[in-house]
Amino acid sequence: MPANFVRAHRMFPLVGAAIGGAVGLLFLGMRAIGVPDLAAAALALGASAILTGALHEDGLADVADGFGGWPRPRSEA
Repeated sequence: MPANFVRAHRMFPLVGAAIGGAVGLLFLGMRAIGVPDLAAAALALGASAILTGALHEDGLADVADGFGGWPRPRSEA
């Protein structure tokens, strides 16, 4: 564990709130200028993925792999 992690983890909720607030304001701004809801949501999710490096999307994909993955069939070579 990095030496400064013990102090840095206190800021994680604030960083998450800042990213969520920025994405939410982006969504509301797009709705205010007339962008359709589905398009505004898709663009806001894309902005969130860019801001976070798609960390949460990757985690969701890993969970889906865990639930839907089956063992590979053995090759009989």
